Amino acid sequence: MHPNTQILRFIISFPCMQDFVPGILIIFYIVVVTSSLMINIGESKRNFNVVDYGAVGDGRTDDSAAFLSTWKAFCEADEPTPKLQIPKGKTFLLQPITFNGPCKSRNVRVRILGNIVAPASVQAWKDCKAKCWLCFRDVNGLVIRGSGTIDGRGSAWWKALQLNNCNNFTLREFTIQNSQKLHIYINNCNVGSISNIHVNSPADSPNTDGINLAKSTQIHIHDSLIESEDHEKWRKTCMHLQPSQRECEFDRHLTQECSKFES
Repeated sequence: MHPNTQILRFIISFPCMQDFVPGILIIFYIVVVTSSLMINIGESKRNFNVVDYGAVGDGRTDDSAAFLSTWKAFCEADEPTPKLQIPKGKTFLLQPITFNGPCKSRNVRVRILGNIVAPASVQAWKDCKAKCWLCFRDVNGLVIRGSGTIDGRGSAWWKALQLNNCNNFTLREFTIQNSQKLHIYINNCNVGSISNIHVNSPADSPNTDGINLAKSTQIHIHDSLIESEDHEKWRKTCMHLQPSQRECEFDRHLTQECSKFES
């Protein structure tokens, strides 16, 4: 039973209040409805669903503009912890896109529950000069997580997910596969955590690095499965990588130092 209902029953149980019951009921329902509306309005301010900004999610329609509109509203929000949601059960086609900061909040959340796919062919790419597919730039306090999948559909040239100048970031719990070149590229970022992600590319995919770090410090990568081809055509898997560990484990032997993964 709702606490407000208990209070109402207590009030009208007094004999002297019986004549005022209709008025009390009206006031009670006005208060309840108003409170519910205020809660819903507050939630809508904190959660920015790409579908509400025009994204279709059928895997064929270009949803890039809708994602940028969502990001603009999300990034300009005065909320302490705004959330951008990519809903489950839909597949969103995106052209090369850059999500620019800085945002008003320094604690922003992107929740990937559905799927994001790149254009299916080279001819379908609208920006052939793009150096990355999904790029986050100058966004501090960024957290990207979720059970969805980012599928680069394996074109030959560009980095897929790229973070530039993003401090205090977190990547968690999603899958990224079939990158166009580098799956995840971290550039000039300080203090970050990558955990419980799965990077996956076919064995015959050429030069598709899993995670590439450049000019970055204090990046902690752990509890993740990274399966991709490197320059030597080895199937590389780095799992449960802790700051004290300095090697990547290959299928056959330990060969390559991973000191760049140190925190």
